[in-house]
Amino acid sequence: MHNFLGSNMFGFLIQSTYLSFMSCQPTEKLITDIAVLELEFICLEQHLRTLYRHSFYQQLCDTISA
Repeated sequence: MHNFLGSNMFGFLIQSTYLSFMSCQPTEKLITDIAVLELEFICLEQHLRTLYRHSFYQQLCDTISA
């Protein structure tokens, strides 16, 4: 991880925070949290697609009726 972030202070802070977080969380909890975040992401992605679709159809209808 050190090579990826570089040797600056910001990289060190991110690495330190990441390692502290990982060491204080049980593996099962992290797996559960990741699964929940994945489901939330899927729901938000579907909602965003619905909004895009609605906007597209609205613009299409406005273009056809103009």
